[in-house]
Amino acid sequence: MLKSVLKSRGATAVGIIPLLFLSLGFQVAAQNGDDVRFPYETLRSPVSGLRGVVATSEPLAANAGLDILKRGGNAIDAAVATAAVLTVTEPHSTSLGGDAFIMVYLAEEKKLVGLNASGRAPYAMTLDALNGKLEKHDMNRIRGIYSVTVPGAVDGWFEVLEKYGTMTMAEVLEPAIHYAEHGFPVSPIIADAWRSLENNEEPSTRETWLLDGERAPRAGEVFRNPDLAETYRLLGKEGRDAFYRGSIAKKIVDYSDAHDGFLTMKDFEDHTSTGLSPSMQTTRTIGSTNCHQMDRALPPSKCSRS
Repeated sequence: MLKSVLKSRGATAVGIIPLLFLSLGFQVAAQNGDDVRFPYETLRSPVSGLRGVVATSEPLAANAGLDILKRGGNAIDAAVATAAVLTVTEPHSTSLGGDAFIMVYLAEEKKLVGLNASGRAPYAMTLDALNGKLEKHDMNRIRGIYSVTVPGAVDGWFEVLEKYGTMTMAEVLEPAIHYAEHGFPVSPIIADAWRSLENNEEPSTRETWLLDGERAPRAGEVFRNPDLAETYRLLGKEGRDAFYRGSIAKKIVDYSDAHDGFLTMKDFEDHTSTGLSPSMQTTRTIGSTNCHQMDRALPPSKCSRS
């Protein structure tokens, strides 16, 4: 039970620390002949919608967000649903045990708010303690249990859904549960990226993400992850505490203990996301004189707690 969360975390920094929260935007169609072209050179064209637009890296995840909108959900409901599906369909880059950096535009207030839902380093992970364990185990500094921080994404999902969403966590997790339980056909691009996991020697990673523990699924093959579906059902039923105070946290801590890691239940129980004020940055496309502005969240620090 719940082993997909543990095993993805016990593998490498990829799939442990970063959770690539989707880009989700809602636009009305251009009014009064407004120019909707990008202010910089690109081969892509803008997309407008009367009811909403979901933009992400994977079609099934984007479609999940659209389904939520069709059911009456708002942008936040769709965003969390889409992000959850990405943990199923893009396991080489996205994980339930990772982080989320979220920006929300409040149209009525004309205000942009941000949330840093990244996890802190464990209390016990001082620099001396970390160097001592790395030397003791002769372990890679990037991969393995010592690259693992407290997972922050789940807390971020619950917080934005409670503040700005209209649907329950159980409802928005339905698409992810469906694809995890019943499977999905792997696309060629995802299949190529998935092959990187074939070089991972962590037994739990191979058991979870490779077919028969040997190879990545090829393009067109159907991949299922019933353990992840079970985990999402538990989150929908028991809420945030299942992940930070209940059975999921305990299993992750037990896994950490078995591998001489730092994580404790207190690390999970004390975790909270942090509100932030996004910054405005002006950038220029290479080879062009055109400038454009974008809002972004400030980068976090992964320092130990004091």
